[in-house]
Amino acid sequence: MPLPTRKSTLSTSLNEMIEGPFSLPPGLGKEEKKKFIALREKISSAVGPQDFIETIFVEELTHLLWQIHELRDRIESLVNNAREEGLIALLNGRCENLAELVAAFRRRDSDAIKTVNQKLDEFDLTQFDVDTHARQMLGRDILILEQTIEAKRDQFERYVQSYEKRRLIVAERLRRLAEIEPKEISASTGEAQLIEA
Repeated sequence: MPLPTRKSTLSTSLNEMIEGPFSLPPGLGKEEKKKFIALREKISSAVGPQDFIETIFVEELTHLLWQIHELRDRIESLVNNAREEGLIALLNGRCENLAELVAAFRRRDSDAIKTVNQKLDEFDLTQFDVDTHARQMLGRDILILEQTIEAKRDQFERYVQSYEKRRLIVAERLRRLAEIEPKEISASTGEAQLIEA
């Protein structure tokens, strides 16, 4: 029985590996994929990767920044959802017909929104007060997300430092290569190699 043949050949070209697509975060919609790819392109443009290792740096940095942005969006979403509850809690006992006002506010009735803003002004409450109350209601959830963001930022910084160190090492190797005598270069394999002393 003959062995099955491959319909397409595998590519092992370094250029194709570098230019090939890397993984996208799971569950991205069409617009999010475009944003992720645009972020990757911006980071790649800023870094200017010189080889496959630096391309991996770009990929890792892209994923970390994307995760940070997602966590920030999640916090914003939680706070937005909790604002309404915070608003109700702040106006409770300060407003007649609160249930009716809240029902109209939830429908995004323009008169209800105007009334809510007037009530906030009347009691010297600002959007900051509403947001603060919402964050307090979320408490631990927000704290965990903010700590996760901080950990991701630290990880991002470590990658950047590692990248900087790698570039310095490569620069030093190039300087040493420029200082060696021509007789120290061996071309026996068709490639110039630095002979270790």
